[in-house]
Amino acid sequence: MPLRASVNGEDVISVNLSDEEWKALRNEFKRGTTTIILPCCNQPGFLRTSSKGLNHFVHSRDSLHCNWEPESPQHLRAKVAIINACSSSGWLAIPEYSEADWRADVMAIKDSTRIAFEVQWSKQTAEETEFRQERYAKSGVKSCWLFRKPPKNLDHGNEPIARKNLPMFRIYESDNGEIMASVGSNVFTLGHLIDSIFNGRIKFCESYKTAPQQEIEFVFYEKDCWKCKQSQHGFYLNNYLSTLCNSTIYIASGNWGGEGIYNNPQILKTVLEILKSEEGIHLKVGQIKPRYSKTMHLAYNSQGCHYCGALFGDNFLVTERMHAQYNSNNLTITKTVNLNAIEEEGEHWCYSENKMFCS
Repeated sequence: MPLRASVNGEDVISVNLSDEEWKALRNEFKRGTTTIILPCCNQPGFLRTSSKGLNHFVHSRDSLHCNWEPESPQHLRAKVAIINACSSSGWLAIPEYSEADWRADVMAIKDSTRIAFEVQWSKQTAEETEFRQERYAKSGVKSCWLFRKPPKNLDHGNEPIARKNLPMFRIYESDNGEIMASVGSNVFTLGHLIDSIFNGRIKFCESYKTAPQQEIEFVFYEKDCWKCKQSQHGFYLNNYLSTLCNSTIYIASGNWGGEGIYNNPQILKTVLEILKSEEGIHLKVGQIKPRYSKTMHLAYNSQGCHYCGALFGDNFLVTERMHAQYNSNNLTITKTVNLNAIEEEGEHWCYSENKMFCS
C-alpha cells in the first residue's frame, strides 16, 4: 500500500491530505482529469481507503510487474506515525523514497541532513541489515532501524544491541493497536521516539551513570554471632541501582573494604540514621569499622558483632544474606539516599527528557 504517488506530476503523500482533499482527488480521478503514477515502478495507480480508514495508493490492475512487497497493517501504521512525527518536528517526510539501489520506508530531510527510517515488522537477518546499512552510509544517509523482532546476532533478550553506527530500536503493537517503542526501560509511542531522536533526547553512551537519588530498601534480619552466640541483626540491600536513563545496573558488594555498595559512605551513613530512628532503634547491628582478618592478613572496613566485636567475614556475609532473604520476619525500611554518581561500563542508547545523559 504505497503512501506516495505522483499526481499530475506533483508528489502527493496520502496521509498528508485531509478527508475533503482526498475525496476531491478521488472525484477528479474518476472524471479522468487526474493521472496517478506510482514512483516505485513509474506505472499507473489509483486511490483507495482501507477498512481501517487509511488513505493510500494502489497499482492498477493492468500494471506490469512491480517489486513492491505487501505491507502489514502494523507496518503501515508505523510509517504513518513516523511521517506525522517528522512533520510535527519540522522535518520533511517522504515515504517510499528511492535512490540508487535502495528504498527507505520514510526519508526524513532537514537542511542537508537525511535520515532513513526502516520499519521491519517481518524478520530480517543481521547480514541483510548490515548490507542495507552500508548502502545508506555510502549515500551519505543516516539511518534508524525499527524492529519488531531484532535479527539474531544483533539482539540481547529480544532487545536490539546498542551500536553507534547501527541505531536499532524495538517496536511492537499495543493492545489498542498503537505502535509502541522501547529504549532500555523506557516505553512510549513510536511517534515520541522519532520526536526524541530529532530533539536530542536520545544519545549513544558507552557507560551507565547512577541517578543522584535512589530509593533503597534496607532489610534487617536476625542472626547469631559465630563467636559469642548473642542474638542480633544483620542487614542486606538490593545491589541494583537506577540510572539516569531509568535502567538498572548491578553494583558489586565490595569485598574486603573495596569499592562497593556496602562500603559506600552514603549507604553507611543511612544505616546509622536508621539505627538512631524510632523505627530502627531496637535493632542490634554491630559497628562498621576496620577489623583485622586472619584469613586475609589485613584490616578492612567490616561488619562485626554488636556485643563482642568479632569480625563477620565478607565471604560468610554473602551466603548469610542469601539465606536471610527467605526469612518472613525481616524488617524492611525504604529510604531515599543521595548517592554520588557511580559509573559502570555498558554501551546503550540513553533516553533522557532533560538531556542528563549517562555519559
